Amino acid sequence: MSAKAPRSFSSDSAQPADSPALFAALLGDNTSAAATPGPVMLTATDRCDRCPAQAYVRVTLGMGTLLFCGHHFSLFEDPLRDQRGASVEDFRHLLNARSSASSF
Repeated sequence: MSAKAPRSFSSDSAQPADSPALFAALLGDNTSAAATPGPVMLTATDRCDRCPAQAYVRVTLGMGTLLFCGHHFSLFEDPLRDQRGASVEDFRHLLNARSSASSF
């Protein structure tokens, strides 16, 4: 009876290093919905980096992430969108999505 060779595991996951899912992830195969989660919504506790208002826009640059309220993002929108590799997640459409108690 022959002994099976032990499977190797990568150091940062419980997946075997020779797993097809791991190879697909390394090669950039994003066909799996679980491998590509959607954007994480901003919450009421997320604050603009320029003022204390609630953040509605997340801009991810190579050096880090910036959060902006609608007003400050509109001031810096053009230069931020021109940045190479910038990822902009804009949730400003939620600003007036539902009525507030103060609108009655």
